[in-house]
Amino acid sequence: TWKSVSPSANQLFLINICHGLPNNNQSTTNCPPGTAICRTELKKTSNVTEAIGNFTLFPIINLANDTSHGFDITFQSIKRCATSPNINLNTTIIFQCGNTLGSPEFLDEIDCTYYFRWITSGACTDLPFDHARIEVPCYIYDEMNQKRDLTPLIKLTGIDESSACIINDHYKNIGQPVNPPQYRNGSIYLRYVTNEIYEECKQRSIVTVIIFHCGKATEHVGPRLTSSVSRCEYVIEWITEYACPINNLLITNTCNLTTEDGYYFDLNLLKNPKHDYAVTDYRTFSSIYFNVCSPSRVPSCGQEDATQTKSNAVCQVYHFGTQEYRGGSFNSMKLRYVDQQLSLIYDHGSPCTNGLNRSTIILFHCDIFKDVGYPVFREEDSCTYYISWSTKYACKRKIGSTFPLYCSYKDLSNNFTYNMIPLKRNFDQYNVKIGNNQTIQLNICDQIWSSFCSQSNPGMTSVCKGSDVLGTTQGQLDTIIKVQDQLQLHYPSAGPRKPSTTLLFRCDTQSANVNSGIISLNRLTSDGNYILNVLTPLACRPRLVSCQLQDHLANRYNLSQLYRPKDNWNATERRHHTRFTYYINFCGSLNPIDGPFCSTLVPYMGACQVDTATNKTFNLGHIASSPILQNDRILVHYINGDLCHHKYRRSTIIHLICASIEEQLKFSHETYQCEYIFIWRTPAACPIQQVTGQHCQVQGPKSNQYYDLSPLSNNIADYIVTDNQTSYRLNVCRSLKAPCGTDHSSGSCHYSKGSQKSTSLGTYTSQLIYHPKYLILRYTNGDYCDKSPKLRQSTVIRFYCSPDSGVIGSGPILLRQWPNCIYEYRWDTVVACSTLQNDHCRTSITDSRKGHQYDLSRLVKTHGSWLAISSNSNHSYYINICQSLQGNTGCPHASKSCLITNQDGSANVSRYSHNLGRYSKGIKLKNGSLYLDYTYGDLCPDGYNRKSSKIVFICKTGAKNAPVFLAQENHCRYYFLWIHQAACPQQRLIGENCIINNPSLGYSFNLNALYNHVDDYTVKDRKGHIFKINVCGPMHNQHCNHASGNCQLYQNNHSLSYDAGRANAALYYHGGQLYLNYSDGDLCRRIYRRTTIIIFTCAAEMSLGKPIFVYENHQCVYTFVWPTKLACTQRLECLAKDSNGSIIDLSPLTTDKKGWQVYDTNNSSEEMLINVCQTLDSNANFNCPSDSAACAIQPSSNSTYDLGKVNQSPSLNKDGIINLRYDQGSPCTLDTDRNKSTTILFTCRLGAIGYPVLDLSLSDSCQRTVRWPTNIVCDIVQHRRNTCRIYNSATNLGYDLSAIDDSGHKTFQLPFGFLSLSICDTLKNIPATQLNCTGASMCLSNNHKNYLSLGSIRDSILTNINRDILKLQYFNGSTCPTLSNQSISTTILFICQPDSVDTLPQLLNQNDTSCNFTFLWITKYACPTHNTKNITFNANLLTLSLHNWNVTSDGNHDINLKRNITYNLNICRNLYGLSQNSSCEGNSACMTESNGFQRPIGGRTEDRKFYLRNNKILEMVLPTQQPCHHIAHKMIETVIFFPCDSTKLYGQPKFLYQSQDCKYIFNWPTSISCP
Repeated sequence: TWKSVSPSANQLFLINICHGLPNNNQSTTNCPPGTAICRTELKKTSNVTEAIGNFTLFPIINLANDTSHGFDITFQSIKRCATSPNINLNTTIIFQCGNTLGSPEFLDEIDCTYYFRWITSGACTDLPFDHARIEVPCYIYDEMNQKRDLTPLIKLTGIDESSACIINDHYKNIGQPVNPPQYRNGSIYLRYVTNEIYEECKQRSIVTVIIFHCGKATEHVGPRLTSSVSRCEYVIEWITEYACPINNLLITNTCNLTTEDGYYFDLNLLKNPKHDYAVTDYRTFSSIYFNVCSPSRVPSCGQEDATQTKSNAVCQVYHFGTQEYRGGSFNSMKLRYVDQQLSLIYDHGSPCTNGLNRSTIILFHCDIFKDVGYPVFREEDSCTYYISWSTKYACKRKIGSTFPLYCSYKDLSNNFTYNMIPLKRNFDQYNVKIGNNQTIQLNICDQIWSSFCSQSNPGMTSVCKGSDVLGTTQGQLDTIIKVQDQLQLHYPSAGPRKPSTTLLFRCDTQSANVNSGIISLNRLTSDGNYILNVLTPLACRPRLVSCQLQDHLANRYNLSQLYRPKDNWNATERRHHTRFTYYINFCGSLNPIDGPFCSTLVPYMGACQVDTATNKTFNLGHIASSPILQNDRILVHYINGDLCHHKYRRSTIIHLICASIEEQLKFSHETYQCEYIFIWRTPAACPIQQVTGQHCQVQGPKSNQYYDLSPLSNNIADYIVTDNQTSYRLNVCRSLKAPCGTDHSSGSCHYSKGSQKSTSLGTYTSQLIYHPKYLILRYTNGDYCDKSPKLRQSTVIRFYCSPDSGVIGSGPILLRQWPNCIYEYRWDTVVACSTLQNDHCRTSITDSRKGHQYDLSRLVKTHGSWLAISSNSNHSYYINICQSLQGNTGCPHASKSCLITNQDGSANVSRYSHNLGRYSKGIKLKNGSLYLDYTYGDLCPDGYNRKSSKIVFICKTGAKNAPVFLAQENHCRYYFLWIHQAACPQQRLIGENCIINNPSLGYSFNLNALYNHVDDYTVKDRKGHIFKINVCGPMHNQHCNHASGNCQLYQNNHSLSYDAGRANAALYYHGGQLYLNYSDGDLCRRIYRRTTIIIFTCAAEMSLGKPIFVYENHQCVYTFVWPTKLACTQRLECLAKDSNGSIIDLSPLTTDKKGWQVYDTNNSSEEMLINVCQTLDSNANFNCPSDSAACAIQPSSNSTYDLGKVNQSPSLNKDGIINLRYDQGSPCTLDTDRNKSTTILFTCRLGAIGYPVLDLSLSDSCQRTVRWPTNIVCDIVQHRRNTCRIYNSATNLGYDLSAIDDSGHKTFQLPFGFLSLSICDTLKNIPATQLNCTGASMCLSNNHKNYLSLGSIRDSILTNINRDILKLQYFNGSTCPTLSNQSISTTILFICQPDSVDTLPQLLNQNDTSCNFTFLWITKYACPTHNTKNITFNANLLTLSLHNWNVTSDGNHDINLKRNITYNLNICRNLYGLSQNSSCEGNSACMTESNGFQRPIGGRTEDRKFYLRNNKILEMVLPTQQPCHHIAHKMIETVIFFPCDSTKLYGQPKFLYQSQDCKYIFNWPTSISCP
């Protein structure tokens, strides 16, 4: 008998359609006989039963028009309807094909007819399975008439003729259903019995009883064997919600539902508004299209009537043919959540051939790591499509909350997510020994799988000990929490008075497997709960770690040089037609990458993977542990990247292998646990060559890289560091000034305030340790530690270069006290900068008032040093500009200014070096003068101050003089003067053909050697571009226009190219920078033209070098830097020094003009030109080689020969002759193994600068010897006492300072008072209050209170140091305020500057308590006057041997007004090249008119006469024997005036006029006539 209950549960229906209801059944006894359908109205008092359909063998059967609706059978009753007496009661049952027997469901009563629907396999025409097998109704009604239906648990396929089976080596049937299930005591019992009887079962059948319990199933649903008796009786228990009343099941017709415990599901977010989802059934070659919570968008789906498709939810479309079938109706949609399975069901699709209606069931699975996810077709079974779909929207959520972080915790302070999912074990568990032979079994974020205790709580147990459950899992609701900075996972107890378990996750940086953990017992709490430790790398937070490590052999490594502050290292990989780019950094976070790649919101990300096709990125790990040494390599490990395969966290291992040459970072492979392995051979992985030095100094690995911390060695007081109530004292490279208790050797000491106790933190040492990033000073062997008696206190001070911080800088900063009793300090100071680090010392400056730029960089010597001229032969002064002294001078390595003193001993000469200054902020500008201060030299004699130097630079056009030592104060402050062209305002130079040759400014560059004849230079930027560049010649690249100098390409696509600037060879020098400018390239950003700037920088240690990309600005200007030795401007010193220390400066003979013509006594047709210590100007010398210092010119062939180049400084031989040699000239024609060379021998000649003469006796075709007698090499230093006038016989120059006093004495203000002075006399009219200044030439008034005499002309010395410098020293001034046994003295340094007006002296030293005052006075009154009695004029220098001086006049000044007249002149020689018939033959001057008429206007050269006009201008007269036509007895003559013009070497004659008395007047300005 079939049973059905109305939804209101007030009507009970009993049905038996094929035999009628039996009368012997208790439930049917009240039904009339012959009844097929009986209705009982359930009332509280009594039930009313009636027949609503009588049994008949021929009921009324109606077939539905739509086969999907099957058919219906109507049973009529003889009982009249109470509401319509004329109508009998009837029953109609609508049958539809189904997969099981099903059960009748009451629908409604309409017009006295009761309607039922029965979906059953009995209504099918043809089913794929055998219906001969036994099937029983699979539902019951409980005592409350609530239906409990087990039909959904029926599997449609299985083992034939068996409903329960044991599968071992073979199949064993243990029962088939005999009767429908029974309901007893809240459970449903289903009994299976075998047809066979078994001997072992005492000739009985095997019985299997399945007990269904109503309840919520765990994550793992299914039957569980609980009893087996002699293999004859089996008891299986099954907890399932299907055993509960059907009305209690979570089934809804909407797309969201809520559970009883406050969780909800919402699938509306899976609704696709644009298109259907699609899955493929490869068995039938069809695709199934469907949507979620919405009708399908497939049109018609096999129906001609489109209106029928509006409710279609699923459509099956076959790939071949036109077959389409509806797989379910949206109107029948049901969302069901039973036994923790979320299912979306679409029924009532198109009918199959057997009459079954197609339906679709989508089985959703919770996967918190998938967003929408994607559906996967699983199977088709009996016209039902099963589709699986994993998505986070199938996960339970608390109402009002977001999706839980399964097994994870997100730290909002740094956006980092801790994820313990890799610790979850699938189908396994951890076994943890806890002592007493006890073992705890557990899993993480999941159940344990094969433990005895889990059987009592299947699918829920996470921790157990024996049979005791110690904690239960919540499945994907297991969430990591953070309590007091401790990551925890809590497993609640399985019930009242049962224990719980808490896991504490702790960071493990040593584990090789980053996805693993080690579990141990932490403690058992007083209330019986368990606390366990989980040691795992997954609990490590991202952090910055040390990049330094040391092996067991004490070799040290430092990877910090691999850190990139602006970009990243990268590597590439191709895998399965996909290209990956990896970005990696070391010792710091990954830098942002252009584009939406690799978010750096989480700090200390170390590596990232980018799929270049999809732009999808993955975090490959964070910095969490320091690098480790393993065998022959260093391993850098980044962990806890993005999740991979829902199982592992991505990580990165980089194998750094020591190599002499840095190779590319290479991707190696990826492991199954998503570890990305890289290999890099790099010098950074090699051990650091630890360098140590003594005496607080150390030399780095590079040449000329020196460090000196001795300025921090404080002999006055210790450095004090205070930390709360604790103070520390320390000193540098010396013992503490105040002893540490009784210890006098400590370098560092600790003491507490208010306590007498002191603790030595290490014995001082002066051994300095070099490290690439800092310097280390270690004080060890201090007092014993309190906490670790076996250890001794020690101190480590790390000194960091800080160019702008000054010498003391930050002072010592205590960073930390290590557990091993090491006190670590940091100290930022300029002292820690090497001699090669000169960023803090500027060599250029701009005068903001005048806009002038100054650049002294060409005075910087990267090799050698400048020797300053000094009058003391036992003192040698060496200086450099913004760089430490180089070369073998004997000076301290860290010095920029140095004094070497020679002291005569009994046997040998002892040399002592003095550091006169280490540090400088660079060039400064004051009162129009440049100066450079060097400070922190050696200790001064007072034991407190340190030696310092001041260099004053004076601009003089064309001057290339050596620096001059001026004076010193108390052997502590030293002054130098440097008159040089480099101190003049900068000019912009432009050269052609990649050459700048401007000797007047000291610049000579030739970059033609940089041209690459084989291929262009290739440069890459960080944006995927390649630049093809060449200089000083055409490019070879074919991708850009042939006129391009820089072609920009894409690395992956060379078909895209841009002209980044047109090539040219115009070389620029301005503001200290040498550069090429390629402009007018292709259009960029629609408004700009691409431009390339290539800046060439001096790199003396490099050869040609190569270009380096720097940046691109918004205007599309590409800037490159090219370090090369060709950009260096090193100049040789033009000094010669004898064995006694005397220095001779030849630089006054260096000329920027044509050069010096060498006088040849043989009157050879060849003309020879030389320069001194500098190349000739090739532009002014008929194309002499640009780098030649001596050159021969053949006028007949207009050819030139290189007679030698400047490669060495002049030297002084034992005979007092200065030798200057030029070599490497042109090849010799007579001796091919030799090159032409020139030797110049300078000897002293008083009174004149002289001229060079070729010495034929010492010359041949390959080697020329030139002698040059000149007063330049004479000792010109002259002294006179108690006067303002001096005459120098060597130079024939006189000086007179008395004109300064013509306007009376001068008074001006100093920083600390007023100064009155009368240079050449004593001050007059001294008031009574200034008696101390009686007889003084200089008087200092300190705020009109104290008056001090600074010395007098009556006790003075005037010294002529060189042509431009006078030194006036005053002695016996007032008593020195600081040294009572000394008197004040003053030194005034006068510098000649002819164009100066009303200047005043500048005070060099700024200390008013000094015993020495030094002033600098730039004035025209220091310029020399000439002794007219001893002027020497060498006209031979103007003689031309192979041609004449030609002067053309237009006749404007001719009395005859004739036009186009040419005048031919020669000096000290008759005219050259005239025909024998010429009327001018044998004369020295000739006039040629336009018609060819010639007239001698100057006679034989032997008849010349010289005169000096107005004591200034030389005049030469050339008389003739030609009569003047209009003045009787008057002869024609030529008069040439030679005014002095120092800017013109030889000059050029210019015709002025013809006088009335037949004189032809010429003017010839030249430096030859200058005294």
